[in-house]
Amino acid sequence: MKTLLLFFITIILSAFTFAQSVNVKDGDSNTLLQVNDEGTTGSITLPSLSSIDTSTGKLYNLSGSLYWNGTLVGLGGAAEINDLTDAIYDGSSLFLGNGAGINDDGTSNYNTAVGTSALYNNTTGSYNNATGISALYNNTTGVYNNAAGVYALPENTTGSYNTANGNNALQYNKTGNYNTAIGYFSGPNYSYTNLSNTTAIGNSARVSADNQVRIGNSSVTSIGGYAAWSNLSDGRYKRNIKEDVSGLEFIMGLRPITYNLDMNLLTNDLREDVKLDENGSKTLKEPNSNVITSRSKKAGTRNTGFIAQEVEELAKRLDFDFSGVEVPENENAMYSLRYAEFVVPLVKGMQEQQKMIKKQQAIIEGLKVGMSKEQQEVIGELKEEIIQLKREFYSQKFSKTGN
Repeated sequence: MKTLLLFFITIILSAFTFAQSVNVKDGDSNTLLQVNDEGTTGSITLPSLSSIDTSTGKLYNLSGSLYWNGTLVGLGGAAEINDLTDAIYDGSSLFLGNGAGINDDGTSNYNTAVGTSALYNNTTGSYNNATGISALYNNTTGVYNNAAGVYALPENTTGSYNTANGNNALQYNKTGNYNTAIGYFSGPNYSYTNLSNTTAIGNSARVSADNQVRIGNSSVTSIGGYAAWSNLSDGRYKRNIKEDVSGLEFIMGLRPITYNLDMNLLTNDLREDVKLDENGSKTLKEPNSNVITSRSKKAGTRNTGFIAQEVEELAKRLDFDFSGVEVPENENAMYSLRYAEFVVPLVKGMQEQQKMIKKQQAIIEGLKVGMSKEQQEVIGELKEEIIQLKREFYSQKFSKTGN
């Protein structure tokens, strides 16, 4: 028996030694496996199959491609995006990431989503670009949105033409259109979900009304550049021109003040510290030490200006349609003043004052004509005495102040 076994082993080894290949066939002489002699190495040829019933635990050649356990293998990897388990390409839209664009209806929407669950709920929304985990997560039919950042524009549903750049940028927008937010958690807070044509630039920069632009958050202490801000003032575009500006009466009614800002109340009303926890729920997050220091410094700074509500009331009392007061459009928004607008009533006031001075001067000159030379000399002496008294008064005042 041992002799017979050794004989068969010798025959097989001889076949490997002297043949260029060894074929393993079934009962019908169909080749199942071919082992090839490649000189100093060897190779295996698997016959190509047109289909396979069960792929589990098998290595096989399907239409010229090598598969193991139902998955394409080899140097070529996936032949198409759709061969990947976490990617979709439907001919117009491309989705990369687990759950990205998974609910898209597959029509010609031309969307691009890169990141886990990006554009997750999109159905027919088109021409959207979402990059980052859950970017544009809830978008369904919104179009032409661009979101770049983790949770950028995540709650948007039907809003369109929005641009969000930064983690949680435009976090709370749902149906608003044409909004731009650049920076971490920039954009309107959760009280505003449908604003239009707003721009928020900077960390936690907040807008609260349509057509509003905000740069920086409440901690910012300086905004500037190397040229003055220019406003459009071309006469070709101005209509209903009137000279009904209130001058001296308006200026004299203003109450100039100095004040400190209540930074705690301000940041609370702006919801600057409201962020999201790991479960996506709104939570009050303690700001970092730099922000705390900046807020403390700003709270201790004395400012000069006016109170917007007082200016508004004064303008109404004088029936003056003053453009320097920005009245809030809703109960959560804030009053603002455009201080550059105060130049116009100031100029008007100076013009009115100059007219009064000229009129008084004419009266004085008229009185001089009827005076004798002696009376004019007496008046001149009195003027000199008044000037001298003023000099002594101010000299004593400043002397006491210095002590």
